[in-house]
Amino acid sequence: MLYDTEERRVRKTKRAIRNAFAALLAEKDVNQITVKDIADRADINRKTFYNHYRGVYQVMDEIENSIVDDFDRMLLEAREQIDLRNPAAVYEKLTQLLQKDIDFYGNLLCMNGNNSLRDKLFSTLKDHALQSMRARFPALPTRELELGIHFTFSGLMSVYQHWFQSDRSLSLDELTKTVSRLSFYGVSDFLSVSPPPFGAESPAFRRS
Repeated sequence: MLYDTEERRVRKTKRAIRNAFAALLAEKDVNQITVKDIADRADINRKTFYNHYRGVYQVMDEIENSIVDDFDRMLLEAREQIDLRNPAAVYEKLTQLLQKDIDFYGNLLCMNGNNSLRDKLFSTLKDHALQSMRARFPALPTRELELGIHFTFSGLMSVYQHWFQSDRSLSLDELTKTVSRLSFYGVSDFLSVSPPPFGAESPAFRRS
């Protein structure tokens, strides 16, 4: 019983620290956030902070890993839908994840000189896509599969980073559909006067 009470206290304190960090990241660059800033915002003292974290970047790393774990679970549920020929399901899962706290995730993705979250999300996506595509195309060499995955998804994080840094006049759902069409049909079809409706199967990708 005492152990459970202690565990709840620890979870509550760490949640307060993470929430304080998230609030501060909306106000200033991560390099300007101090332990004192977080402790003051979380209404704890610095000793309590250091009981749980070594510093600001460990807080950020724990938050990023939690986000990646959520993405990993989402992709596991949708693994059978992961397809390089039509990656819409993947984009929809990423959109679903980002919409949980769009401003905070945007701040993490767009921090100057930091690609940690983007790289972690891409690595997770790559692992799931590779397993999914191996099951569908067992004869295709792993090297070619990896090239296809990089070609299809490597630009995805850059597109989302660009969107977060823009005025966001395009909604996240519209962005997801646009990127999916670009991946599915290619630039030529995308720029045509009358592009196929989103979600329609392209003849080029139909399996015989």
